[in-house]
Amino acid sequence: MDLKKIIEEASDKWGRETVAAILKKIDSYPIKFEGTLRRSISYEQEGTDISFNMADYGKFIDEGVDGTKIKRGSQYSFKGNYKATAYFIKDWALSKGLNRWAVARTIQKKGIKPRPFFTSVIEKRVPDLEPIISKAVEDYISSKLSEE
Repeated sequence: MDLKKIIEEASDKWGRETVAAILKKIDSYPIKFEGTLRRSISYEQEGTDISFNMADYGKFIDEGVDGTKIKRGSQYSFKGNYKATAYFIKDWALSKGLNRWAVARTIQKKGIKPRPFFTSVIEKRVPDLEPIISKAVEDYISSKLSEE
């Protein structure tokens, strides 16, 4: 096996472990998710480049949304009227037995508090990638030297 393939396999292992860490972080919140967000967490690898993916709405949960009355410093802020929000959260609110209009008004005013599970986990795990690759390269060199 060539060195490039070994590095790709080490990166792939790190990607799988990072997805597992993201899922574990999602599960640590006392929120009942229906699983759509969990199922959307994935990664793609092209050579040694890795990118992580999730459902679009995950970024709002991860980073939070500023309301019209509360500013948390999120890059996302509430824009629009609560009627549109009530339309988009209808199924979710009904599944929880909540009044969608009241929830929409609350979101408009207070926003959504961040529940960091994605970006922070990836950033925390980036330093773990270098030792994994170093170990794979070290093992490769050792095996090549022992062949001689």
